[in-house]
Amino acid sequence: MIRINLQTEYQNLGKIENLVGQLIIFFVCLLLLLGCLQYYCSILQDDIDALEQKATQKQAQINQYRKTIREVNVLKNRLSNIEKKLSIIKQLSSNRIHAIFLLNAITSSVVAKRMWFSTIDYFKNDVNIQGLAMDERTVTDFMKQLEEAKHWIYISDAFIKDLRDKKIPEPVLEKLSNLKDFQFFKNKEFEFVMDVILGDQLTDKDKETIISYAVKPFFQEVKLVSTAKRTIEKSTHLTSFIISCSQTMHTNEK
Repeated sequence: MIRINLQTEYQNLGKIENLVGQLIIFFVCLLLLLGCLQYYCSILQDDIDALEQKATQKQAQINQYRKTIREVNVLKNRLSNIEKKLSIIKQLSSNRIHAIFLLNAITSSVVAKRMWFSTIDYFKNDVNIQGLAMDERTVTDFMKQLEEAKHWIYISDAFIKDLRDKKIPEPVLEKLSNLKDFQFFKNKEFEFVMDVILGDQLTDKDKETIISYAVKPFFQEVKLVSTAKRTIEKSTHLTSFIISCSQTMHTNEK
């Protein structure tokens, strides 16, 4: 009798079916994983596209800002040039006004009909005056008047500020402020105006303080460099002179 073992074949068939089932499950899981990866990649791609779009927008903004910065730098350079030109104009204007002050101080000190100028040299705060005089007494009188020459009184913010530091009453300063940018060529003019606008508000002590501060010597030092006798004609003898003056810087001119 022949025996056939069908159980072994059945077992092999079951193993094959299990293997096929496992392969199917594997491929299904693989497909699901690939699908998830594809979905995740699509999400990442969307994020990348959004970031690239933002980067493009930011770059456009940066380029716009760079353009604006260049325009601002151009404007700054133009403003700097304008400020330099204004500074030069202001300096020239100040020098012109100061030259007027200087000539006024010198010419107002001249001894009339007894002296003449040859040259007047001005460098920084030093002035050299050369000329001819009838005699040495005339030169002495001229030097004395140079020493007594005063600054013109100019009412400015610096002038008011310095008076405030000297404890001048505020009501007095407020009324003096109304005279800002006014200029007085004589002390008596300034005293008269103060008496008119201030009246009884100004005490003698405050008036003396203001006048003593406002009226400053124009020259800090006046010295004779040299004198010499000169004969123009047989009967005409003159004295040549060189006088050096150092100016006093007046805070009112600030």
